[in-house]
Amino acid sequence: MCLHTIILDPSNPKRMYIAISAAGAFRTDDGGATWNRVGPSKLWVAAWMTGNGSTIVASEATGNLVYVSYDYGATWTPINTGITTSEFSRAIREDPEKKGLLYAGTDDGNVWKSSNDGATWENLTAKLAPMLPNGGEVFVSRVEASKFDTNVVYVSFDNHRNGDFKPYLFVSKDGGKVWNVLGGNMPSVEVSDIQIHPRDHVIVIATYGRGMYVVDATKVRAVK
Repeated sequence: MCLHTIILDPSNPKRMYIAISAAGAFRTDDGGATWNRVGPSKLWVAAWMTGNGSTIVASEATGNLVYVSYDYGATWTPINTGITTSEFSRAIREDPEKKGLLYAGTDDGNVWKSSNDGATWENLTAKLAPMLPNGGEVFVSRVEASKFDTNVVYVSFDNHRNGDFKPYLFVSKDGGKVWNVLGGNMPSVEVSDIQIHPRDHVIVIATYGRGMYVVDATKVRAVK
């Protein structure tokens, strides 16, 4: 088992969600003293929350489905229209500035976008595939929407299963229509996570075994 996700409720400091592979998603309402399972046991990654903390999205490891809950995890609804269900949705993220704007990445290398809270999904992979090995079939390790611009989104890919540890990191500034390479001077290492620091305006890139790197987000936004 592996603890994959920890999410704090911005409206309640004692409420927190965690997602554990092969165990499911759990919620505490008392600062971690007690925990309750939320959703089916196969839910794997609790990916984002809205500002009031009642809405969460999670992906299921076995059925490759994406679910949304609007009542703190009491009930769940699948939101998979248009998105592949043949591969696991490893990365899911809601734009922090625009409710209902979702991004997802699946293990087959596809990046998806929904502008209607998951009712339908659009595939953004056509411009990314030519810049990736294996014809673009490289699993998506992380998708991160900008905290400063609703048109900016970052995505990373992981090809270590094929003996390739190069970083595959990209940024789009038009909602996924055009992509540019990011972090071109990084060493040959798998990118595991991407976060945008809300105060310091830097992109924090976490790698597997080679430390962490930062990129000035203001310079990235300035590039045309």
